[in-house]
Amino acid sequence: MKQTVKLLSLLLILSLLLALTACGGKAPASSIPGDGTEVSMAEPAEETAEAPAEEAAVPDAVEASDAEETSLEDETAEAPEDSEEPEIVIEYPLFDTPQTYTIWFSNSPDLSDIINSMDEYLVFRELEKVTNVIWDPTMVSFFSSGEQFSLMVAAQDYTDVVCRAVDSYSGSVDQAIEEEFLIDLVPYIDDNMPNLTRWFQQYPELKNALLTTEGAIGGFPKIYKEYSDVTSGGCLRLDWLQDLGLEEPKTYDDLHNVLVKFKEEKGASEPLIISSPIGVQNELINGYNIGGSFQIDGTVHFGMLEPEYREYLEMMNQWWNEGLINDLFLTQQSENLMDVSDVLNGQSGVWYGTAAQTMTNILSMSSDPAMRITGITNVTRDGSVAHLGETGQIYDSNMWSITTECTDPDVICKYIDYIYSDDGVLLANYGVEGETFVYDENGNPVLTELVTNNPDYTYSLALNIYTCDRQTPIPFVIDETKARDNYSEDQRNSIEVWNNATDGLYNLPRFGMNMTTEETTEYNAIYTDIDTYAEENIVKFIVGDKSLNEYDEFISTLRQMGIERCVEMTQTAYDRYLEEQR
Repeated sequence: MKQTVKLLSLLLILSLLLALTACGGKAPASSIPGDGTEVSMAEPAEETAEAPAEEAAVPDAVEASDAEETSLEDETAEAPEDSEEPEIVIEYPLFDTPQTYTIWFSNSPDLSDIINSMDEYLVFRELEKVTNVIWDPTMVSFFSSGEQFSLMVAAQDYTDVVCRAVDSYSGSVDQAIEEEFLIDLVPYIDDNMPNLTRWFQQYPELKNALLTTEGAIGGFPKIYKEYSDVTSGGCLRLDWLQDLGLEEPKTYDDLHNVLVKFKEEKGASEPLIISSPIGVQNELINGYNIGGSFQIDGTVHFGMLEPEYREYLEMMNQWWNEGLINDLFLTQQSENLMDVSDVLNGQSGVWYGTAAQTMTNILSMSSDPAMRITGITNVTRDGSVAHLGETGQIYDSNMWSITTECTDPDVICKYIDYIYSDDGVLLANYGVEGETFVYDENGNPVLTELVTNNPDYTYSLALNIYTCDRQTPIPFVIDETKARDNYSEDQRNSIEVWNNATDGLYNLPRFGMNMTTEETTEYNAIYTDIDTYAEENIVKFIVGDKSLNEYDEFISTLRQMGIERCVEMTQTAYDRYLEEQR
């Protein structure tokens, strides 16, 4: 039997931080040639399988004869013409005997019942052999992680490394450094991280996105080997759609018709599942070309202040009154979680999820052999392409940060840099040769059935346990081809649809657009109360507990609370970002 959660309590990570402020459009795929970095293994406990040069490699080292070495600390410095900077050699293991460091993180909900210690992840066991670094983890529940993080920061009781600190901290990275929570990583990168440095050389936009307004870096990211696919979006029962002779929806009217038909002719009592706890589904509202904050021709807008936001709420209120919307969103704890029980029992036929987790898991648990699932585009009013929505990105903000508690930042940097090396990329994406992968006749690594057809775990869970995937709590270089190789035709088609669901024309940059410490403090002081007030009222507008005749009064209150000052500060940050790109 596959490892599952009981239907009525099934919670799956959707892996969709679907950006209202997603980064820019998808770049052409880049070939990544072999690494020139020397990694010295001083009596390693076990040799790590070596990949062919063309597979999972970090970018070429920059030869002194072709280009000057770039320093993060002094980008304008030029090496003398006849000099050549010495190659940085990191020797592994880092210690003769194992040394222990502390780390704070939370597992995703579907891994929390399986993983109870770091060494239950295959990759961490192998990294221990290579580096002689052992982790003493503080593992907290996903559901209480926000509260536990705040308590840790308030008590100043830090571990050496904190996962997701950049995302979770209430202020900016510069503020976290100024308040002596995190350390600035820039001074440690040049001397300890030759592999990360080469990724920066391959993708200058990656380094620029990580740098704060003060020139600091607060965390080590998951890097996409090529710009990422958009792997989540709208999903629907393709078998139902075909049975009813309907086309895939392109407009709001199309989607409304599909929902009505699913309800009337397929017995779906509540055909649409919304994953957002407040009922504002990114993929739906983006079709009005509005979101949270966005920009048009360089001018920042706030979605709730736009007339289209009211149009969206009116539409959702109508669909709610028609019994088309599942009421699960009223009790969800997070936008990234969704109970799919009603998909499995046939009560819902349209929802928002991912190709890997949601689609794979639903199909593996369904008792209906005819079930087929397909991705749908972001519907719009007229069927044109939406200008807001998720686009491909170069890194994931789920980072490791080093705190001021750590007395050996150089060691942590060297540990992480191994994961960014050729051998580390192969280990993270494919695991151990002969156990989780083998080489095919062309010399390419191919996952074994331990991962692709595990008797205990679904494919998405096995990827995170035996290799690294989006839910694995570690920075690494993500090679998405391994997941695509095991996708069905419907899943591959879905990803193609999601990748073309938006042109991102109105997106604000997801990374690299930063406020100063002072701006962040002021913004948070204003917006925290606005956010609470808005969430309470939006749900009421959708379910009819508050009349939309009161919407103008709602907007007036937002203005009185200072929303226009928040827009002004966002504009300042965006203007600064644009200036830095010139």
